[in-house]
Amino acid sequence: FERASSSTHSILVIPASPGDQQLISTILGIIPTMRSVSVLLLLIVCITSSVTAASLEEPSLSFKLTGLKRFQQANTIRNSNIDALRSEAEFGCNTILDTIPADQIQDFLNGAVDAKFGGDSAASASTTAILKATISTRSTHGIQVRRVCASCQDFEDIIDHPDYQRYCGSQVYGYNQTFSGLLVLPLSQNGGTDFQPGTLPGVVWAHPTIVNTPPSTSYTGTSSSGQTLIFGFMPASMGSPVIMPDYFGYGVSNAKIYKAYVIRQSYETSVIPIWYTAARILREESNCQTELANELTVTGYSEGGYSGPIVATALHTLGWNILKVHAGAAPARSGSALIPGLLQSVDLGVYPSAYGDIFMLLGSSYSTTYQDVANFGKGQDVVKPEFREEVINLVMSAPGRSNLLEFLGDDWLRIFDDEFLAWARDVYETGDPDPCARRFEQGFNDFICPAFKDNDITELLETTPFPIQMCHSVDDEVVVYENLPNITKNENLTLLTVTGSHLDAGFPCLTNAFMYLTTPAFQEYPIQAKHSVDGCPTSNTSPSSSPTFVSQNSTGESSPSSALPVLPTGGGPPEPSSLDTQPPTSDGSQVLFAGFSLIVACNVASVLVFWN
Repeated sequence: FERASSSTHSILVIPASPGDQQLISTILGIIPTMRSVSVLLLLIVCITSSVTAASLEEPSLSFKLTGLKRFQQANTIRNSNIDALRSEAEFGCNTILDTIPADQIQDFLNGAVDAKFGGDSAASASTTAILKATISTRSTHGIQVRRVCASCQDFEDIIDHPDYQRYCGSQVYGYNQTFSGLLVLPLSQNGGTDFQPGTLPGVVWAHPTIVNTPPSTSYTGTSSSGQTLIFGFMPASMGSPVIMPDYFGYGVSNAKIYKAYVIRQSYETSVIPIWYTAARILREESNCQTELANELTVTGYSEGGYSGPIVATALHTLGWNILKVHAGAAPARSGSALIPGLLQSVDLGVYPSAYGDIFMLLGSSYSTTYQDVANFGKGQDVVKPEFREEVINLVMSAPGRSNLLEFLGDDWLRIFDDEFLAWARDVYETGDPDPCARRFEQGFNDFICPAFKDNDITELLETTPFPIQMCHSVDDEVVVYENLPNITKNENLTLLTVTGSHLDAGFPCLTNAFMYLTTPAFQEYPIQAKHSVDGCPTSNTSPSSSPTFVSQNSTGESSPSSALPVLPTGGGPPEPSSLDTQPPTSDGSQVLFAGFSLIVACNVASVLVFWN
C-alpha cells in the first residue's frame, strides 16, 4: 500500500485481497484518532477494490511509476510495507525506547556484555575483559535510547551553509524522504532522566552491511547487537551522544525508497539530517544546557568503513570538527578493485557464502534504481534483464539474508550481465588497476564506468583534511586488500594492517577504534563550550566558529540563530509519497481536490470491477 502525506492530511490506499481482513483490522486499529468520517469512508470505499494512483503519471515520474507498479505486483513488497507501518506504530519516530539511569548503568552494561560475549573462546574472554574494565572505570552516565527520524527537507531553510544544498538540496534523490536511526544519549551522573549538561563531543557509528535489522528497529535492551552495545551504549555511558543511522532504504524508509549500497550520496542524504536532529533534541529538551559539540568521531567497518569517511567529509564541509575516523575493510575503490576482487574470490572458491547477499545489493543499486547514478536508465544495468525485477523486489522487501542467499543458490554471479562479468574478470586476470582505461566502449560501459567511478572514494581518502585510520586485513576475501588507497599520499591517512578473514579482522579493527574513545585524545580534547548554564539565550546569535543555523526574524528575513526549530508534533516530520521524491507543494485546496478525485476513482474502479 502507499501512504500519501501532506502537512496535515494522510490518505491510505490499500489494495484488498481475500486474505486482507486481518490487515484491514490492523490498519483501522492503529488510526483511532481520525477526526473526519469522510476520510474513514474514503478509506473503506478504497479498500473495496485495487486502485492505481493514475494521477501520479507525470512524465518526470515515468520510471518511478513503472518501478512502483512492479513493487505493487510483488506480494513480498506488500508484506514488507505492512511490516514497515507496524514498526512505525510500535516504535514511533522520535520515541524514547529505553532509559537506564546512572545507578543502574554498570549492571545493565555488564549484563549486555555477558549476553553478547559470554562464550568460552579466547576472543570472547578478551572482549569481555576489555569492556568490563572500561565499564567499571568510565561508564558513569545513564543512557537514553530513542528512535529518531528526519529528512534533508526538514533542515533546508534552517542550515545556513552553502554546501547543505549540495548534500541535501531538493535536487538530491531522497531529499524529502524520512530516514531513521538510533540515538543513544548520556544522562546526568547525578541520576534522573535529564541529559548530562555541557557541550558533548559526538560519536557516529556507521554499521556494516545489514539486510533487514538496522539499528533503530533492532533494539532489544541487554540482548541488542554487539555493535549497539560497544558503539552505542558504551560511548554514551562515558558521556558522548551517539547516532547510529539506518542508511538509505532501511528503518523507517524501508520499502518506501530504493535501498542504496556503495552509493556515496545516499549516506550523506540519510545521515546528515539524523545528526542535525540529534543536535536539535539535545538543545531543545535541555533548554540549551546540553549541546552537541562541534567535535565528533566516526567509526565504521565494511560498508560502514566506506560510509564513515563519506559522512565525516560532509559534516566537516558543513563546519563540524572531525577528530578522527576509523574505517575498517572499506570498499574504497569501487571504480577499480571492488568488483574484480569479489569475482576473483568467488572464482578461487574463497568467498564466504554468508556474504552472497552483497551481490544482490550491488546489483540492485546499479541497475536503474538510484536515479542519481550515472547508468540510471541508460540500458547498462549490471543485472540481467530477466533477473532485474526479482532482484530489486527481494532487496526492497528485505526478508532476510537467508532469503537472498536462497534466491542466488550455488551460482551467486548468475544475476549479472555476462559481458560485464567477462570484463571484470579480465581486469583481475591482467592486474590492470584501471578497468575503464583498459576497455571503454560506447554502448557497453560508457555509463557503467562513471557510475562506479563517481562512487569511488579513493581521492576523498587521499586528500582528507582530518585524521583517518584505515584498518584492513591482507587476507580479506570480501573487500580485498587492493581496495586500500595510497596511504603515503596524505599524512592524515594511516593504516593498521591485520590478518584474518573479513569477519575475523573486524575484531582487532573495531577494538582499536573503541579504545580510541577511552584515550585522552578523545576524552580530554579541548571542547569549545556551546551550552548555556542559564538556559537558551533570547538573542538570535551563535558563535561564529560553530555550525550556524538560521531562523526567520520579525521582518521575514533569515538571520543566524543559536535556537533550533521545535520538533514537529505527531511523531516526526511528514513523509513523502511512496517513491516520489519531489517536494510536496499541495495546500489544503489541493488535498481536498485530491480527496474528491480519489473518491471518484475508487467508485469508478468499483464499477469496473463489478462490470468485469
